[in-house]
Amino acid sequence: MSRLQVSDKHTPASLPEICAPREELLGMYDQCAKKQFIYVQAPAGYGKTISTLLWLRKMAYPFAWLSLDQYDNSIALFYRGLCLSLLAAIPQEQAVAEFAGIPSFSTAPVENTMEFLSMLDWRDERYALVLDDFHLIGNEEILKSLPYVLRRLPTTVNVLLLSRAALPGVMTTLKENNKMSFIGSGELAFTVEEIRKHYASYGRFITKEYADHLYSYTDGWVIMLNAMLIGGGQNLLDEDGRQSFMDYFEQNIWRGFDDATKIFLMKTSVADSFTLALCESLTESGNCGETLDMLIRGNINLTRVGDEYRYHQLFLEFLRERLAESQMDLRSLLNKAAVYYLEAKEFLKAAAYALRCGNSEIDMRVVQNFFQSNTPTLDRYLELARVYDADKLSDELLAKAPILYMPNILFAFITGDVANTQRFLDLFYKALPMFAKLDHPIAAVAITRLILDYRVNLADLPAFMQSLHLAIEKKVPGQAAIVTMQMPFLHRSNRDYTELLDANVKETVRSLFSCLLADDCACFSQSVTAGLLMEQNKPGEALEAALAAYDAMSENTSHEVFFGVSIGLAEIYSLRAEDEAHRSVLCRIRERIQQNRAQYLLKNLTAYEERGKLRDADKAAAQSWLENYYVTDGAWGEFCKIYQNFTTARALIVLSMPDKAMLILERLRKLGVDMNRLLDACEADVLMAVVEWTLGKKKESQSRLMHTLARLHPHGFIRIVANEGRAMMPALSAIIKKLRKDPHADAGFMKYVKEVYFAAYEQSKRYKGLTYYNAHVQIGLSKQQQHVLELLAGGNSNAQIVEMTGLKLNTIRTHTKLAYEKLGVNNVMDAIVRAKQLGILG
Repeated sequence: MSRLQVSDKHTPASLPEICAPREELLGMYDQCAKKQFIYVQAPAGYGKTISTLLWLRKMAYPFAWLSLDQYDNSIALFYRGLCLSLLAAIPQEQAVAEFAGIPSFSTAPVENTMEFLSMLDWRDERYALVLDDFHLIGNEEILKSLPYVLRRLPTTVNVLLLSRAALPGVMTTLKENNKMSFIGSGELAFTVEEIRKHYASYGRFITKEYADHLYSYTDGWVIMLNAMLIGGGQNLLDEDGRQSFMDYFEQNIWRGFDDATKIFLMKTSVADSFTLALCESLTESGNCGETLDMLIRGNINLTRVGDEYRYHQLFLEFLRERLAESQMDLRSLLNKAAVYYLEAKEFLKAAAYALRCGNSEIDMRVVQNFFQSNTPTLDRYLELARVYDADKLSDELLAKAPILYMPNILFAFITGDVANTQRFLDLFYKALPMFAKLDHPIAAVAITRLILDYRVNLADLPAFMQSLHLAIEKKVPGQAAIVTMQMPFLHRSNRDYTELLDANVKETVRSLFSCLLADDCACFSQSVTAGLLMEQNKPGEALEAALAAYDAMSENTSHEVFFGVSIGLAEIYSLRAEDEAHRSVLCRIRERIQQNRAQYLLKNLTAYEERGKLRDADKAAAQSWLENYYVTDGAWGEFCKIYQNFTTARALIVLSMPDKAMLILERLRKLGVDMNRLLDACEADVLMAVVEWTLGKKKESQSRLMHTLARLHPHGFIRIVANEGRAMMPALSAIIKKLRKDPHADAGFMKYVKEVYFAAYEQSKRYKGLTYYNAHVQIGLSKQQQHVLELLAGGNSNAQIVEMTGLKLNTIRTHTKLAYEKLGVNNVMDAIVRAKQLGILG
């Protein structure tokens, strides 16, 4: 058995030497613990932590503790900390213990945490998991995913969330089935009798009347009672309670220190928490350990948790006010903290302190070291970008360190913020010529952002770079995540690569991709070619290119490129109805993800697999997809979720939720148009046309589809429409009829639309289509067609129908054929079943 090395964050603060027993409160904890989740909410100073520790000591079963801070708003740091806290309490086999420490854990923290929980040996014991200072977590992705993770814990684990704020709305699912209990400030407050006992424990025996006075004055607020106790009964509250505390600290604590101790306290208040090493760096003192021990013994609002020290928040605010009023060099102190965390490779903390001190040189080092330290995933880039949010940066700092535009460009791009993507790119371009002339490192990596500028055609990119005095001279490793954006299809990854249909353009940008993808360049290029051929419905040529791409990969191929190349090959096998080969490739993808801990790719892989089921109108698959924690409202315009959001729209169509599907598709269409992504915009229009047809808006559907076909025709793209099979056929059929009647219709366009229709028809023979179960589908059978179908359903033969209706045999056959076509079937039995499902037949 083994314990992974854990930090002080996973060890709770020690209980005070004198501590009120709180029997009544602990009894309330007992009652609350009958439910799995306990939410403890109260302002600072109500004893949430101490009360919880008292209860845990009483219960005497193992518990895991995670003390949160503002840096845990990173989803990777949060979930790694959660896993490490469990390991601190539950010894596991070495392999399990090491799992939480692997570098790739951060690439898919939610999925890896779920897997980690399934690996733990819980031994049928009761445990507790405590997340302290939970109010510091504001990252919406953490808050949305946490209920999914916590529900995977055994019911024998009590989860306690200690917070100053109310339960976040996105986490209210934890209250379902009456599984959460609450403890608030009313329960945590000291009663009159507890106040008397607490004072007695300090050798002060007060009357009930005085205890009543204290209770009415403080509302049982623990920190206030303690301050009055230490201060000899001094009243601290006035109209501004906080200011009274500041006065208390000034009069009863601060004035008692000598100048050296005051300087020590002010310097260390720069950090939200600190280790002994950081303390020594900030104070330039060799006696920090002794000073800290003295402060803790004196109960000076300082606690030690493992190797880390932190002041109580109110006292920390007081110290920072004193620091601001002093003549100390605050920037120098912040700079020391930034350097400390930079050397420790804690880049997010280093970035935060570097930003506060305004040192452009440190900022440059943070970003450069971040790039060089590993091959970051998109999630890691986003974490850094959140720290270097441009709204926090001064124009002066950006002018000195334009490299700070880079995380902001990427953040805006990934989140689909078109306006800011363009704004930051333009500001970046203004600074580049000067740095290029100086041969600054920024110039060498600038191409990683230029490739994202969808306003510049690939064919024009070399000339544009030349105008900025940039040249492609060196390889820029680790760019697979930025080029592929972890998308399933590489021809629709960070850009719509339709331009590469032109062989001259492909040759023009060959060196560009060699720079960005190095050894992965060949397989990436071949896979893009395969994808474009697939869109043109050339499955033979596409398969040849896809196999060439697949064979060009090696063990060193990045996970993102492997994923895109493999999905591209799998899709071509699917279109060719080579189902066994299709399944085999998907199996190899999952094996690669599992072996290399690349779980961050699972979201798009799952979206791809579910999309295959949705083609067959699988309602269970649709519902299952919508229940995934990462399928959330409000993210429909995010670039990084384009593929997932298209899957969501399809799921909603299958489940007969057209209004919500249209909202998503409108956002996706706008994003496709704004970012010059032809295939994305057209896919959105195709699905919108499907929805409009089902709602009976046939003219709107035909008009939208006609416009989409006109955009796709010059490129010969067929699959983006034909993939919808049966759901697309009625509108396509109507367009063909309209074109036949138009004497001015372009023959080439007519031929193209027929090719699309035949490809959709072939698809319809394999899959039911998105709208198969949609009761609102307007099939549009004529009265005669419906009558003939009713007679066939009654068991009548064609000859009998002739006798019954007086219609000619050829007329009967024509009505039957048209009914088959509209219903998307090939025989009478399927027609009858389909018509009954749609309510056409009783």
